[in-house]
Amino acid sequence: HSRSMLRAAAPRAAATTARRLPVRMMASPDAETARWTRAWTVEDIDADNRPRFDAARPSPALADLLQRQPDLVAGRRVLVPGCGRGYDLPPLVRAGAVAATGWDYVPAASAAANAHLDTLLSSGAVTAAERAAVRVECADFFASPRPPFRFGAAYDYTFMCALPPSMRPAWAARYASLIEIGGVLITLIFPVQPPERASEPGPPWPVTPAEYQALLTAGGAFACEALARVPEPLSHKGRAGREWLGVWRRQGSGGGGKL
Repeated sequence: HSRSMLRAAAPRAAATTARRLPVRMMASPDAETARWTRAWTVEDIDADNRPRFDAARPSPALADLLQRQPDLVAGRRVLVPGCGRGYDLPPLVRAGAVAATGWDYVPAASAAANAHLDTLLSSGAVTAAERAAVRVECADFFASPRPPFRFGAAYDYTFMCALPPSMRPAWAARYASLIEIGGVLITLIFPVQPPERASEPGPPWPVTPAEYQALLTAGGAFACEALARVPEPLSHKGRAGREWLGVWRRQGSGGGGKL
């Protein structure tokens, strides 16, 4: 796949509609927090004391996109919900974002992110100015009050797939309420599974590019500017062939309420 594919206009919608996945209702907020806290601190911890879902480095696909199209984030405030350890926040600032804010509603995750970012500062891997422009807050994407401004851009990776499928329309509507008109949503779409695995339970819940397109363009909230499979060299280890990259431009209609 050539790099030019990611600059192309949105492709034709998939011939088939997004597969309807089994719906598991979200437990109470306290139960969800407890479940993800266990994932961060007790369960699925590898030999390096990191959760096994922790990719341990910035996304190569995002880095490649920002190198080619820094204008997507330059001069903008960028939101990264479900940011985990915050690996992708410094690259956004280096590409010209005036601020990169991570939200994670699990206290253990936000604490781990800020500790990681402080380690980068002390080691010289980020500058003092870059560290000042990056912050991670313990915040609920759906319930936390919206800041007194709208974000100019947002980046979503392994966030939608962590949500029960029943929450996906609310996910799209919330982005529409948080991103300013003309702003950009970058989605690294994962895991895109082969048909025989498309009904597997999550998290991570299987997703499709067609579903992102249907959710985000509903009501004219976003327009698709690019949608393409991520070339294998630009995927995290173990995720090759299951990632797509989408760029969506916030339009002047749909989803701008107070949700």
